[in-house]
Amino acid sequence: MRKAIFIMVTALLCLLLLTGCNEEKDQQIGKMEEQLKSLRFENAKLKKEVVKSEINDTGKDYTIAVIAGVGVVSYLLIWWVIARRKKDETLAE
Repeated sequence: MRKAIFIMVTALLCLLLLTGCNEEKDQQIGKMEEQLKSLRFENAKLKKEVVKSEINDTGKDYTIAVIAGVGVVSYLLIWWVIARRKKDETLAE
């Protein structure tokens, strides 16, 4: 009889401990899920910022390249016009 009572009391204690731990685990899991959601949200924000900065940087690189190209072409055209005028002046004399 004592063994049966001891087994029943032990089983009840185990059940109480397991159910109490499950509530704590559920609360911890809920907190972790909230943290995951907030981290995913922050990650999405950071990805958007990175893409925006990459687009801006790429645009700046192309802008600088275009300005440099226009400068070189303009310089060459001016140089060509000056050389052509000097040649025409030397032929006219």
